[in-house]
Amino acid sequence: PLFYRQMERKATILYTHGDAKERKRLFAREGKDHMPILAIIITSLVSILVAGAIVLLHFFPRAPRQQHAHYDFALVLGCPCLPDGSLSRMQRRRMDHALWLYEQNACSLLIVSGGSVKNEHGEADAMLAYARRQHAIHAEAETRATNTYENFVYARALWEKHHCHSAIIVTSPFHARRANYFAKRYFSDYCISTYAQHDRLRN
Repeated sequence: PLFYRQMERKATILYTHGDAKERKRLFAREGKDHMPILAIIITSLVSILVAGAIVLLHFFPRAPRQQHAHYDFALVLGCPCLPDGSLSRMQRRRMDHALWLYEQNACSLLIVSGGSVKNEHGEADAMLAYARRQHAIHAEAETRATNTYENFVYARALWEKHHCHSAIIVTSPFHARRANYFAKRYFSDYCISTYAQHDRLRN
């Protein structure tokens, strides 16, 4: 940078022709001259970070928690199976949590949404098969969705078929804000429910 080249040139001259006090005075003055620039850079970076946080919180606010004892249904958002078709740990956690809600009578219907995304294995079909091995449930599978937006788009026909109006959206903790971004466009009465990291998996 130009600043350091100028300092180097002046320092060379002073070390050759000047004394120690003059050298110290020069470096102190040059440092003060560049402090406003440094302050502007820091202020700009902080402003960018604050603005980014405001935008993030506006479009992805904190997900609403469960307010009622019972909702019409739970929409379980899918995620990819393992390459061999077995359930991933995340799939099991989401499905276990949905089953727990169902057993607590927090919902009367489970809709599991997810197509084949990272491999040929269908997310919803695999998750629902797992759930039915655990519990006799009233459930439907939506098998076309390839992302969170499509989870809601394609599952809508199913919840409307069952005349559902209130919903629990079941997903992972890190995914809650993204799920909420879409859920609030489809429901006025809903909550986002996630498993806890310390929850034990079912056998």
